[in-house]
Amino acid sequence: MLTFKAKMTISPERASFSNCEIVKIIELPKKEFEGFVAKPCDDMDFITENRSLIYQSKGVNHGLLVLGKGSNDGMLVESQGYYYPNEITYMPNARSYIERGLKRDADYIMRNIPPQEATGEISVYIEEFEDCNGKKVKCDGEIARMFCDALENHTAVMGVKLAGNCFVITPVHSQEQGMNAGLKLRDVLLLGGMEDVL
Repeated sequence: MLTFKAKMTISPERASFSNCEIVKIIELPKKEFEGFVAKPCDDMDFITENRSLIYQSKGVNHGLLVLGKGSNDGMLVESQGYYYPNEITYMPNARSYIERGLKRDADYIMRNIPPQEATGEISVYIEEFEDCNGKKVKCDGEIARMFCDALENHTAVMGVKLAGNCFVITPVHSQEQGMNAGLKLRDVLLLGGMEDVL
């Protein structure tokens, strides 16, 4: 999804910069996240559930980005198949970093993908989203939810929903067109206080 260099370590003497890739984002409740930051070496359910995704291969750490509700910072976790973190790095401002990237993706979509003529909506399939920016997106995952938020906060978007493996976006202008298309001359005259003309 996102690739960068990070200092991955459990013990300071083993610290080294590694190529890292975030494969999934997990958001924990505030207290649970604080507990994880305080004791990152404990077994964690979210690591057990996702351990097949988090491994090291060809010099790249494929890891989970763990965020806490209400926190901007995060922890990048790689377990090498274990039930606990094998390597971790603290990532200040991780949420802002991800949100900035998703905002750029939303801008790109709204500038470059035309609405369908029939509905006025823009449909972006998960696979197309992955192709244009290299991010891997799970429909039921946190990254998909965050991307929906980025789209909903875009000034050119009236609404967005995730239908199956497709983001369906209603642009502001298509909503206005839809409202105007539904008005008849009679409706306009009634709105204008010209009821006696009919």
